[in-house]
Amino acid sequence: MKKLARFALSFLFLYLVHNTLISQVWVQVDCGAEFTVAMRSDSTLWSCGFNGNGQLGNGTTATSTYMEPIGTHNDWKEFEAGAFHTLAIKRNGTLWTWGLNGNGQLGDLTNTDRHTPTQITFDTDWVSVAAGQAHSMAIKNDGTLWAWGFNYNGQLGNDAVADLNVPTQIGIDTSWVKVACGGYHTIALKSDGSMWAWGGNPGGQLGTGSTTEVHVPTQVGHFANWVDISSGYEFSMALNSDSTLWSWGFNAFGQLGLGHVNQTNELTQVGGANDWMKIEAGSAFAFAINNSHDLYAWGFNAYGQLGLADNDDRQSPELVSLAMDAVAASDGFASTQYLFGFHTVGISGSSQLNENHPLCTTGANYVGQLGDSTLIDHNEFECESGYITLDDEILASIPAIAINVYPNPASDYIQVETNNEVFLGQTLTVVDMNGHVVSSMQLKHTSGCSTIDIQHLAAGIYTVVLTDSTGFKMQHQFVKI
Repeated sequence: MKKLARFALSFLFLYLVHNTLISQVWVQVDCGAEFTVAMRSDSTLWSCGFNGNGQLGNGTTATSTYMEPIGTHNDWKEFEAGAFHTLAIKRNGTLWTWGLNGNGQLGDLTNTDRHTPTQITFDTDWVSVAAGQAHSMAIKNDGTLWAWGFNYNGQLGNDAVADLNVPTQIGIDTSWVKVACGGYHTIALKSDGSMWAWGGNPGGQLGTGSTTEVHVPTQVGHFANWVDISSGYEFSMALNSDSTLWSWGFNAFGQLGLGHVNQTNELTQVGGANDWMKIEAGSAFAFAINNSHDLYAWGFNAYGQLGLADNDDRQSPELVSLAMDAVAASDGFASTQYLFGFHTVGISGSSQLNENHPLCTTGANYVGQLGDSTLIDHNEFECESGYITLDDEILASIPAIAINVYPNPASDYIQVETNNEVFLGQTLTVVDMNGHVVSSMQLKHTSGCSTIDIQHLAAGIYTVVLTDSTGFKMQHQFVKI
């Protein structure tokens, strides 16, 4: 019995270490004002940085300088970080929130901060979320738009200025497909490609040609073929279907990328390039990725958040040395005369599905928002953060990996190998990213390989799951190409 107990404990420890260090790929990341949230390919959420309001979702208010898991749930689908709060959707379509709630931005009918993910409403048809400085937006699968939180500038779009602490439908339209929250303004796209904006407008961030505040969705832009949007603190960006990039709003730091620092109240094309693929607006700086995965940066750079190896602002897009497949720039918030939100986190190499590839970070790190276990800022992307590291003595005490999958990536067949008798005769399953079982068999060997045919699977990331008779699970990711 003692031997079995020791095995169970070492097995559980190995399972946790294995999943932390070996088998996961980062697939999504977002930055709040002074914290970071990221999701791995096993659909777990992790966070680091400032946590004074519970925005890390780990049940405490303690700052963390390295990535820690947000609970034990492994069924998250997507999420977004606001300045001090986080919104997330699970695979079953439920909506969850945590963090600061002074203006009702968590939508739980209170103004009480939450330190762990809390389900909002009983609805199971949420498909996307957006978080601003203190307001929240979401879209349901029927194309309706919902809002809650801070509304002093009409950023909720309900033709009022009173805060809301529960998700409230905005208008009756059923064609909304994407929404983005700035500091205190909102922009959104409809299925016909039209773009709409509302909320605060002192910097011209609504793109209406003036600085007049608007309290209901108002169409902007000269045409209706917009495909992506992103909002900074007082500026906005949009991507057109012809792959051109456009920006407008406050521009004191060159965050519009137009080669000057003049405010622009109307949509203006950024340069002449027409190969842009992704855009990302931060507090007062911005990024864009082209079709070759080249990363460009511009705007405010006092903390090195552009990743250009210096701390100088840029007024036009400048090539960053490290290619990226995804990038997240910190949201901004204002306190008296100061703007906050100065770090950037990217995922490099995710298009190649490179197992164990870490997050890449740059910029401010004074509260551990870069997750590299230090409080040291840096002005170039460093791809070292995101993993909990263990010292050599602990690693040496861990038994051999209990499950291995190869080749990886694979196209036709994979071999599954384990050296633990406890798994002999137990069920081995392969599940997709949505948690659906796509293959199942009994493990036949403990010192050898069980072969699984994966020719019928679509390209993507899958997980081999092996469960023993006591319920302990060991899993390993592989890539089908």
